[in-house]
Amino acid sequence: MTEINGRCINRLDVGCRVWAEWGLHEHGHDKVTVPAKTGGIISSTRQEFSTIDQLLYTVNWDTGQRSVHYSNTLTSIGTSRNLGEFQDWITAEAVRGEIVLGPMGGLRSAKIFLRTGDWIAGMYGLEARLEAANIPIQTEQLPRKQRVPKDRRSI
Repeated sequence: MTEINGRCINRLDVGCRVWAEWGLHEHGHDKVTVPAKTGGIISSTRQEFSTIDQLLYTVNWDTGQRSVHYSNTLTSIGTSRNLGEFQDWITAEAVRGEIVLGPMGGLRSAKIFLRTGDWIAGMYGLEARLEAANIPIQTEQLPRKQRVPKDRRSI
């Protein structure tokens, strides 16, 4: 199913599956429209500009379409067939979760730690399922910085 060694979980790579939960409308150079809840496999990567570190990923979608994307439009689902299968696998392998909130309560980071010692970046909407499975989720809120009065600031 999903590879446990970390490949295809927290990063995108050739041969890994990705998921378009909300679909894509006239996306990329080819203006491809991918329906919601569609999976695909990354078939190749390339660097469009030598001065930009972001790779472009070519995805062969399960619908038969092919499109090119930056990483921020793709969600890695390991080698699972769909997001539900990936969520089932995470729930079965999870030992604990960790959520870090900023000083005002906004999400800074979230991780799910697995039996293997690997971890998954994000919660994938699994908080309720993890809690139902008695998997602890630690939440930490970062403290606000103390403001220094103007008369005590160094120049």
